[in-house]
Amino acid sequence: MTWRGTATLRPGRLGYRGTVGDAHRHRHAAVQVVLADEPVRLRGADGDEWCRSAVIPAGAEHEMHGGATGQLIWVDATGVLGRSLLARVRGTGLPAGSPAAWRAAGESLAGGWADSPPACTSRCAGRSRPCP
Repeated sequence: MTWRGTATLRPGRLGYRGTVGDAHRHRHAAVQVVLADEPVRLRGADGDEWCRSAVIPAGAEHEMHGGATGQLIWVDATGVLGRSLLARVRGTGLPAGSPAAWRAAGESLAGGWADSPPACTSRCAGRSRPCP
């Protein structure tokens, strides 16, 4: 499956919207958020999960098999939002390297992010420029 979409770069995050393709085993320095229209398959050290939304911690080895359209966001792991997303994964009570934890952490994000992540939405409402 090939990737086809557009990317947006903002301070502390990179966003991608389009077709989610396949990605071999890899890891990121950023926290990755997956929001897909149809389930994608995530594989990690502790198994596989099919899901429409997920939060993958920075440094977690994973692979993805797509085919759906959706949005992927890579967030600075050292920033407030990155730490908040990691706390969602830890709050599941499952091992942080587990795709089941990634799926569970992403379930509350299934509505998607418009132009601003949830942590910025209320304090940035009505602004003419992106939330910092």
